[in-house]
Amino acid sequence: MYPTGTKLEPGCVVDGVRGMPGEAVLTFRCGRDPRTYGIPIPLGDPSKEFYFPDNPVTSIEEWLESVRVGMSIHIGTGLHTRGRRTLVGDYIELRETDGWEYDPRFYLDVVEPDEPQSWDRVELLAQAGLDAAPAIASRDEGRLIGWVTAYEDDSEGNPYAGHAVVSWTGDETADLEQVEVGPGTPVTLVVGLARRGAHLAGRAGALSVTTSLDTPELDLVGFRYAPDGRRIVDTNFLDEDPSGAAALLREVLTPAGKVETPRHTSGRHQESSGRWWARSRRGPAEAPAHGDPI
Repeated sequence: MYPTGTKLEPGCVVDGVRGMPGEAVLTFRCGRDPRTYGIPIPLGDPSKEFYFPDNPVTSIEEWLESVRVGMSIHIGTGLHTRGRRTLVGDYIELRETDGWEYDPRFYLDVVEPDEPQSWDRVELLAQAGLDAAPAIASRDEGRLIGWVTAYEDDSEGNPYAGHAVVSWTGDETADLEQVEVGPGTPVTLVVGLARRGAHLAGRAGALSVTTSLDTPELDLVGFRYAPDGRRIVDTNFLDEDPSGAAALLREVLTPAGKVETPRHTSGRHQESSGRWWARSRRGPAEAPAHGDPI
């Protein structure tokens, strides 16, 4: 099913299949990231589907097909980004259980440098009080890795709530040079934008990402202080804290998952390199809508 070199969408390639006690592990690489990743395949009960274990299967062939479908879902929906990471020998194991949870009220989208139609949103961000100039400058200078934008589908006004810019600083280094959100926006969106930008850089081949942002919650993404006072994260992201991020999300959301006060999108609330917004914990915004795509 998975000979070495088999292409897995989006942008991943099979490295091999390894046998482990009680399971097989599909190993692969994604984009320009030099690291190898592995997704375990339990071998204990081939009478149930791999991805939907409540569904029975009647043959090994049917079970193998469920593995193929399940792996397509895992990789196609971004397990490489959202999965809980553990170093196992020479590869990073990815598991769905206890993986990263983004704030489901916001939809994060990545704009590539060479997608002219996607840049039409610049005016919409400006209307929401957000400054796209750093993203435009990075694109025009050939430094831009990606521009991450965030919006709410159920917003009564302009849906754009924030954005982040991640740019090259060297052949294998990148900088999260801007994160900007609207006033009243919960800190979970700041964390989500920073994380998405850093992971985007890792997939593009950056081995580390730096930032001057001083928000303490960036510890959850794995950012640590360097001797020069900047913060840096290794893009293996083994220092990420998905459990801590989930606890922060529970803290920000009400028990019912609804808002205590409405979030508004007018005005400007910005953090960029060297600039930190003091009011980091804003409290709940709106009821969950949907999550983050790959």
